[in-house]
Amino acid sequence: MSSLATILCVDDEELSLKIRKLVLEGAGYTVLTATTSDAALVLFETNNVDLVITDHILPGLCGTELAQKMKKLKPSVPIALLTGLPDPPEGAAHADCVIVKGEEPPAVLTKIAEILSLKPKSKGASAR
Repeated sequence: MSSLATILCVDDEELSLKIRKLVLEGAGYTVLTATTSDAALVLFETNNVDLVITDHILPGLCGTELAQKMKKLKPSVPIALLTGLPDPPEGAAHADCVIVKGEEPPAVLTKIAEILSLKPKSKGASAR
């Protein structure tokens, strides 16, 4: 059985990243992880990624800055900004959606499935 999609998760808090990876893999996704924006950019450029979920508060580039850079590289890849802030942070428009920390896993998985269903299919991808 092949995975539903490949998701790149970016978070400098390793425990949060491990939990997110377990939840996503349990739902059938392939998950790549990065704890820095630099590592995330390398993974993003060298892998076929269907979705990025990035924490907003990161050392170096913040999540909105990372989203902006990634959108310049691959505009069709959706990016979800993960934040604990009550309102979307400045620059959130670079992301395709905002996920508020503390949302229950089923709600997050539903949001992820919705985002991925809107993603245009790659012309070069085979059906198998």
